[in-house]
Amino acid sequence: MMDQLAGPLAKHSVTLFQLVYRRIVPPKFGYRIAPSDILEVISPFTYLGKVIELLGQPHQTFDTDEGRVLAYRFRNALLQINVKMESVVSVALVSLRLRWPNRFKVFPLGLQLGRDTFESVYKIKGETSRRFRTDNSSKFFTYSQKTWFGFPGRYFNFHFAAMEAATYPPIRMPEVKFERVEDFYSTLLEAKAKFNAVAITRDEDETFPFSWEYFS
Repeated sequence: MMDQLAGPLAKHSVTLFQLVYRRIVPPKFGYRIAPSDILEVISPFTYLGKVIELLGQPHQTFDTDEGRVLAYRFRNALLQINVKMESVVSVALVSLRLRWPNRFKVFPLGLQLGRDTFESVYKIKGETSRRFRTDNSSKFFTYSQKTWFGFPGRYFNFHFAAMEAATYPPIRMPEVKFERVEDFYSTLLEAKAKFNAVAITRDEDETFPFSWEYFS
């Protein structure tokens, strides 16, 4: 008999606890989890209306001389989308969690942030370059390399980066070993260094197209 009563009593106790908890503890807004295939559905040439339909309104919007910037915060990533004439011109995704299952797919290359290395990128292209562009200030540090995939006239530029920045939430760079070279803007990274950020662009940007200020 006691066993039969235990179940209903436990359920009532949990319900009462939930009611009291909701009365005492204020609710909180939370960031959503970014889908692992977000770069498959949002890329250069995606219509702005489609972006809003899928992701909702951005946390920040900025008007620039080149167009509009949309800044999205997720629990596991920061996403910057640059828009011109109602069409996406670049997408930059920075992962905040590098362990599985928070590994974003770089469509259509089969690579994943936090899993693959810069060496993996250049094996696809048949290249062996270890020279990385270095950009830094007191608020951020970025090692990046750029390559392109696709056909002339319809290819995208892919920027892969190891990044750290004073954003909110903060970006932590994967552990990398490097050596300086004479060129101030260049660094040689170890072959097995991993990247935690990727940007896909129409134009050939010299630097990694992500601004920490939009997420400070």
